[in-house]
Formats: sequence, C-alpha cells, structure tokens
Amino acid sequence: MSKVLATVNGKSITESDIDFLLGTLPPQQAATYSNPEARKGLLEELVAHELFYFDALDNNLEEDETFAKELESAKEKLLKSYSIGNFLMKAIVTDEDAREFYEKNPENFIDREQYSAKHILVATKEEHDQIMEKLDAGENFEDLAKAHSTCPSNERGGDLGYFSKGQMVKEFDDALETMDVNEIKGDVKTVYGYHIIFLADKKPQRNLPYDEIKDKIKSYLLTSRQNDMFMNKVADLKEKYTVTYTDQ
Repeated sequence: MSKVLATVNGKSITESDIDFLLGTLPPQQAATYSNPEARKGLLEELVAHELFYFDALDNNLEEDETFAKELESAKEKLLKSYSIGNFLMKAIVTDEDAREFYEKNPENFIDREQYSAKHILVATKEEHDQIMEKLDAGENFEDLAKAHSTCPSNERGGDLGYFSKGQMVKEFDDALETMDVNEIKGDVKTVYGYHIIFLADKKPQRNLPYDEIKDKIKSYLLTSRQNDMFMNKVADLKEKYTVTYTDQ
C-alpha cells in the first residue's frame, strides 16, 4: 500500500498520487520535481485541490447550472472516447498474421546498402585543391574538416554517420558507389560546392530478419486493422442514425 502523505477532511493523499501527477507531466518537467522539496510543493498543490473540492461540496456547487452543463459536456466527450477505444480494442493481430504479411511482402523489408562517410565541403575549386594537397602531405582529414568545411558536420570532423543511397545528392551517391572503404575521393561537385569524401564503412543491402521487425509489423497491421474497423463501423452507424450535412 502506498504511503499516506497527508489527510484532508478524512481523504488520504499518497505517494502514488504524487507519482501519478508526475506521470502526466512531460519528462523534462517531471525531472525538476525529483528532490524532496519539490515533491513537497506538489503535495501542497494536491492538498489545495482537495480543500477546494470539499469547499465546493459544502457550497452545493454540484447544483450550479454552469457546472451541470460542463459536467454533461465532459461526460459526453469521455463517453465518445471510451466507446471508440472499447470498440477498437477488439482488433487483434497474431504472430501468424505478422508472419504472413512478412512473407507476402518481402520488398518492404529490405535494408538498403548503407554508407558511413566523412566529407569536407568548400565553395571553390581553389580551396578544394589546397586541401587535397594537405591530405596528400599526410594532414589529418578530421582536422581539415573542422578547419575548412562549410558543412555543419565540420564540428564532428566531417562525419555524416550512416545513411542509405538516395539520402544524399546524386553526385555524392555516384562517387560513393565507385569507392572502396578507407578511400578518399575529391573533385565531387554538387550544387553545394566541392566535396572531398572519405568512405569509412559500407554495409551491403540485406533482407531484414522477421524477428527483428515482428513488433513493427504487428503495430502496423493493428493500426491498419483498427482504421478499417473504424471506417466500416462509421458506415454502419450512418445507416442506423440520421446524418444531415448542411451546405458550407
């Protein structure tokens, strides 16, 4: 049982109540309440809410006409949401469904060839040639990228990480296809300027194993199935209840 932190007019406020409140906050905001003093502040906020609740009961605010309208509106919204959620919970996707989809759609589960590369980007051929001379003389690629490259990747020594074919401009992709790992290639001209590329790694295209993506397939199928159920149910309900559209 959760520890009771305070009691307001006989009603307990527990650690679980604090944790629940924190769970409704964005992670970064919730992290600011990690110390005891901050949690004490949240406790005082919950105490204040309970005090207002009991004060509302004593003053018969439940009978207030405005409150009754708001309560009815909130009830309607909650019932709509609950009804939709309760209906969509009937959708089920089995492991067999996922396996069948995987086997019937192999083209969807291909991990394209990937490259890991670094580059130095400059505006002119003159700058490009000067840097190539420094590389030929043995200077460090990453240091030259930090010092001369105009690409934001310069802070990482020109490192672009891993990417698939098609994510870069055509001239960049074409150059990579002709390169070996650990090779440096210059004179790669694109709309951005002159690139000097270092190919750090190359991963061949592969078929993604079923076990690696089973959960993603099931999630996709569940969403698709729920969408179909929802649209079909709406169509059925339109036959049951009158829907009239006015000209906009």
